[in-house]
Amino acid sequence: MGIINSVADQTKIIAFNAELEAASSGEAGKNFHIVATEIRRLSDSIIDSINEIKHVINETQQASDSLILDSEKGTRQIDASCENAKSLERGFGSIMASSDGNAGVSSSGDKIFNSLQQIA
Repeated sequence: MGIINSVADQTKIIAFNAELEAASSGEAGKNFHIVATEIRRLSDSIIDSINEIKHVINETQQASDSLILDSEKGTRQIDASCENAKSLERGFGSIMASSDGNAGVSSSGDKIFNSLQQIA
């Protein structure tokens, strides 16, 4: 961007100097004045284009920043979901361990019941 700005500024200076020379040349500088005017228009067009490019770059940077923030937020949500899943896994593991321990109690209860039926 700096290089383009520099070229535009130099082009404006050249156009200004050319217009001065054309004006001092009188009738002979008439065609040269037309060229100088076109150079000035080109320079103005370059500056307008630079401003448009800056605007597009700023919009792109803002969109990129927003995308990065959204991505980081998504990553944090994924991490939280993973932690929740691990917590659920631990809870289910505890339930399974508890039910396995109760299976032994249930089995013992069945044995006692069967023994009592045999006695009766």
